[in-house]
Amino acid sequence: MPASVTAHIVSYLELMPGVLATPATLEAMLKHIKNDRLVMTGGGTRTAPEHGVVMQIKNYNTQKLCLPVEVRGPYIEEGEEDIWASDYLTSEEYPLTQDGLLRAIVESKETIADIRKRGLCPTCEADEPPRKRLKGPGMPKCCGCSLGDMMGV
Repeated sequence: MPASVTAHIVSYLELMPGVLATPATLEAMLKHIKNDRLVMTGGGTRTAPEHGVVMQIKNYNTQKLCLPVEVRGPYIEEGEEDIWASDYLTSEEYPLTQDGLLRAIVESKETIADIRKRGLCPTCEADEPPRKRLKGPGMPKCCGCSLGDMMGV
């Protein structure tokens, strides 16, 4: 197989450059999350905002543990000092397994890439007080503002 094809395939198996999604790697990360029960990555501050991801172990009953994952936006709400005060952009629950963790990582990365590509709604940002909403897919504004424009309101 050509080296360029092999490199492309391997890039889909990497969690980050040089770290493959092997059972041992996923199990080590899962153990870390289980021990901490709450993991917050990214986030930034008012001067350096960035996306953040929150993973937390939840126990809805004695037999089912799950892994809720929230992706937070790259912005700070008015009057708040850090990103964790902002509402989440997406929230999903995954099984507390290696496959569930891998799915959570892949989907969170895809969400953040999509958010960076689309950007925030300019109408919502101009409101007083400003709101931070993601532009709709292929739209110049968020879905709410686009619906208003479609209805002529």
